[in-house]
Amino acid sequence: MLLVKDTSETDRFDRLLRYVYVGDTFVNAELVVQGFAEAALYQPDDEHYDEFREAEQVAAEAGIGCHGSGVFDDGSLRR
Repeated sequence: MLLVKDTSETDRFDRLLRYVYVGDTFVNAELVVQGFAEAALYQPDDEHYDEFREAEQVAAEAGIGCHGSGVFDDGSLRR
């Protein structure tokens, strides 16, 4: 497992912020691709935001994971 920092060490709640890789799998992205996480922009940590946003759009359109359950407010994807 590899943990990679973007810009910030922690968020405002003092949680460690890292991108997670297990082997060749980018876990953060995989969660978005499968519809179990949303893309969220928290500046200045934006290195993969565009990638996450595109993956979320695809997952939402396919109605996979939590999309379609009402858990995510997919209205934000229409901007």
